[in-house]
Amino acid sequence: MQKNRKLAASLIILIILGALLLTIYYGTQNQVATGTQVAAATKIAYYNNGTTWVHMNVIYENVTLKNGEVKTFYSNIYIKPKSSVTVDLSNMAGYGNQRLPSGTKINILTWKELVNGTINAPTATLEQTIQGWSTTSNPQPNDRYYIMKYPNLTVYNLPNFMNDNNLYIGDDINKLQMFLDGDYSAHEQILLIVDSDGRVRMIFLEIPELCNVVIIDPFKTTLMKTTT
Repeated sequence: MQKNRKLAASLIILIILGALLLTIYYGTQNQVATGTQVAAATKIAYYNNGTTWVHMNVIYENVTLKNGEVKTFYSNIYIKPKSSVTVDLSNMAGYGNQRLPSGTKINILTWKELVNGTINAPTATLEQTIQGWSTTSNPQPNDRYYIMKYPNLTVYNLPNFMNDNNLYIGDDINKLQMFLDGDYSAHEQILLIVDSDGRVRMIFLEIPELCNVVIIDPFKTTLMKTTT
């Protein structure tokens, strides 16, 4: 009897801790993605939850345009601390304010580094959330998001001309060549999929060692965590 009481108490504690954990993770999403938002388009947002700037080079492979052409797009992104940048995937693929078709798959390759105007410490933790969604201007409570943490990354110098969030995206890699010589500390490969209901999910095909990825899926009863 005493053993059963202890077991019941332990289960209650676990349930409470789980609820608190979800509250904490959802709390990071009280940020509003920057940039012009189209109501029904499919988008992906990169949130910088840390205290150091994040510099990213992102390649979007196998993007099927509305006219049937398949192209690759290249982007250079700077995100200041406690801020975010949003990429409109529908606009990139020529769909305007329409969401991408169900079953759309985009291969995303990302290289990341930490940068700062003043380097107070040689290393820092890259804390980032990635989220994709469709049909609404901003993410809804049932949209998945992915929390990532990379500890002990080297902090490099922020370019002097960079003082706010910055996004360049295009299909000409030559225009990005000046940004491709960074000392990138982290690399990811993600397969982005648009489901039949317009929700966006991501499959992490490659992540660095010592990286924690926590997937928050409101349709699941448990957290899905990947650690390498």
